[in-house]
Amino acid sequence: MLKKGDIIELGLDSMACGGDAVGRHLGQTVFVPYGLPGDQVKVRVFDAHQKYCRAVIMSIASPGPQRINPACPYFGDCGSCQWQMMDHTSQLAHKKTILEQTLARIGGIKDAGIEVMAEGFPWHYRNKAQYPVSQSKGKLVVGYYRQGSHQVVPIDECPIIQPGLNRVFQQARDILLTAKMPGYDELTNNGILRHLILRYGQYQDKISLTLVCTKDKIYPEVMESLSAIPGVGSVWLNLNAEPGNTILGEKWKLWSGENQMEEELDGIRYKLSAGSFWQVNQLMAGVLYRRIKDELQLNNQQQAVDLYCGAGAISLQLAAAAGKVLGIESSTKAVDDARDSAKLNGIANAEFMAGPAEVLLEKVQQADAVVCDPPRSGLKPEVIKRLSILKPLKIAYLSCDPATLARDLKEIMKADYRISGLYLADMFPQTYHIETLAVLQRR
Repeated sequence: MLKKGDIIELGLDSMACGGDAVGRHLGQTVFVPYGLPGDQVKVRVFDAHQKYCRAVIMSIASPGPQRINPACPYFGDCGSCQWQMMDHTSQLAHKKTILEQTLARIGGIKDAGIEVMAEGFPWHYRNKAQYPVSQSKGKLVVGYYRQGSHQVVPIDECPIIQPGLNRVFQQARDILLTAKMPGYDELTNNGILRHLILRYGQYQDKISLTLVCTKDKIYPEVMESLSAIPGVGSVWLNLNAEPGNTILGEKWKLWSGENQMEEELDGIRYKLSAGSFWQVNQLMAGVLYRRIKDELQLNNQQQAVDLYCGAGAISLQLAAAAGKVLGIESSTKAVDDARDSAKLNGIANAEFMAGPAEVLLEKVQQADAVVCDPPRSGLKPEVIKRLSILKPLKIAYLSCDPATLARDLKEIMKADYRISGLYLADMFPQTYHIETLAVLQRR
């Protein structure tokens, strides 16, 4: 059995859920970050268990056929991307295989018939970037977390975010470095500046800039300089003094600009507050939402329920076809945004409620179709139980975690549902993250 510190030569043959390549040594499974099938590698074990271990690549004796040169100079040090060393076609093939295997292993769903949806350029697709800030040797460090740690790697630009975000990041970083603001130390909970967050709005061609701080002690001249960066439409302060790695706090303060940005998708305009959820890959979000509309085939006599609806992105897309749409979301601010967007578009048949999905769904008496876009943890048992009582004709389930999706699909199908469509959306190129749309139909 391998132990920590052992160095071995290994052939890698597959990819695992979580992004690591997989090899085997004397019957023991070895997971290797940044490895690829076909690689012949020398590795050092850094995490050993009885049945498996994890090992880091020391050298590649022979690269596999899918290996390419990564586009980013920080790849392998910065932990934001995991698969830049793999060609894009292979990324999609491995994601499909991982999804198929996860659905079969956890959900008992075999021969799933997954359709891959890919559109657009697999670089510069993200409309949002979150940069952690720390202090090292008396200097501010702004960048991304190192792989598997909370140590900040300083960067200059990132190839998966919108080009305008890179430009604003560089200018904002330089302003913060010049101001010598104390960065946050997660271990001691000392310091002021925790995160710099940028979000690009394509409709207005403006960027929202947020500083996440432990205290409201930001120098006015710093905020004024940030506000003056070309392309910045609003500057926000978010206060988070709580220990731990949660990024945002509850308290927001607008320093300059408008309190909502506007975005547009398929003819619907959206009002978005600084903290409201919006898909980071807007092009693929549009592809997914159109597929949901096509799959549900709503008519004006039907009511659709959109669980975990955020700022109403899907709800308002469905409103033109449905008799009524009810959106349920835990964030009061996001619900306010959804209501503002409905008013902006003159949509009168969309209603939004703020509160936990498992609580508010109990009040729903009619649901001809249900859309679910839950957090990574998936649906709570109370939600699945209530769905079995409401018996909607169709359920569209958007998921960012294949394991919890498989678990939930297995339970939903016990209530006499079958899967009528499974789609893997290329929402996060260059990473191992998988976005899936599952459509279920009542038998």
